[in-house]
Amino acid sequence: MLSLRERAIKAAEEERKQWKEKASNFAAEAKEEFQKRFGEVSDLDVKQITESMAKVTADGLSFTAKRECTECGEHIKFYIEVKCSECGKMFTHSKACETLADIGYRLESPSSCKTCWTKRLGDVIWDTRKNKNRRW
Repeated sequence: MLSLRERAIKAAEEERKQWKEKASNFAAEAKEEFQKRFGEVSDLDVKQITESMAKVTADGLSFTAKRECTECGEHIKFYIEVKCSECGKMFTHSKACETLADIGYRLESPSSCKTCWTKRLGDVIWDTRKNKNRRW
């Protein structure tokens, strides 16, 4: 009979093995889910980053695929990279693309990266503080 220590180590090794298998399959899962959700793409490349994240490139557009857990289970979410309308840098949009239309909305709507958004927010706060003591 195995001791508690030996059983615990064996359980950890088994769990680690399962995680590695699941992690190695994430890129394939993300590719399959991307095609199911957005349709067939002629130029689709998926590279694994971590066990729950992958970089997806499709027809010149880049996405980050993430496995996210909710009360309803695990889901793969796709976040598109867009150009900041203020500074011109590429950044990952904070809202996931669930449909093909979502990709279109993210591409046609002006978006600001976190740096520009924070700067603009700071300017607004500064203006309200500066004008606080003025009488209108």
